[in-house]
Amino acid sequence: TIAGGIALRAMAKGGKFANEKDAANADAKKAVEDAVVSAVTKALNALTIAIRNTVDSGLKSINDVLATVTQEDKAAEATTPAETATSSVQ
Repeated sequence: TIAGGIALRAMAKGGKFANEKDAANADAKKAVEDAVVSAVTKALNALTIAIRNTVDSGLKSINDVLATVTQEDKAAEATTPAETATSSVQ
């Protein structure tokens, strides 16, 4: 992914991975940590957006179905055939 590429790019220096023990790369550890935090944050943000979109889509579908249900439909479902037969006999 893009976040992984960013992390690898930040860890590499001159075609080699940065090494915190190398005097020339004294701040390499901090740069790598920052890159990893950034990559993880971006990945989690993308995942959060995907989850929200999925939930929103599901809730919209439920809302659309509920909008088609009317009070008459609910009343008709509550009446059983036995109740209908006894009420018509009276």
